[in-house]
Amino acid sequence: MLCIGENDFISKLTHQDEERLITVNNISIAKRILKEQLQNGGKPSYIICNLNDCTQLGDFTRHIRASKELSDIPVFVYLDRLTVESKQELRRTPGIDQVITADTTKEQFAEQLVAAQTIRKLAKDKASSERRSVKRAQRSTTA
Repeated sequence: MLCIGENDFISKLTHQDEERLITVNNISIAKRILKEQLQNGGKPSYIICNLNDCTQLGDFTRHIRASKELSDIPVFVYLDRLTVESKQELRRTPGIDQVITADTTKEQFAEQLVAAQTIRKLAKDKASSERRSVKRAQRSTTA
């Protein structure tokens, strides 16, 4: 898991012995870590951005969704509390799977994670299928 921005609540919510937690304090470091992980054959199973600490979230989520290797990673946003202003900001930010707040329980997060992973996998499978169809159509028109 990659966590952007420190927060004790996030650490408690996501603590899993089988997965290493990587916490960074800004987007540019997060991008560098993701690049290194991909080069080493790995990637996080999900990303949490603490919106209280995270600027340039839209640029980051666009980067994730545009990458074939990273597009299936669920991206969660953490807020201490959801306000009208933060809801409006999040509506303008593409690529966010779910918003979690201090009220989110560990069980709720586990359910949201499974749902987001399933949706991301289906979206990636659909995109792969569409790319294969385009390639077949191109081959048949050139043959």
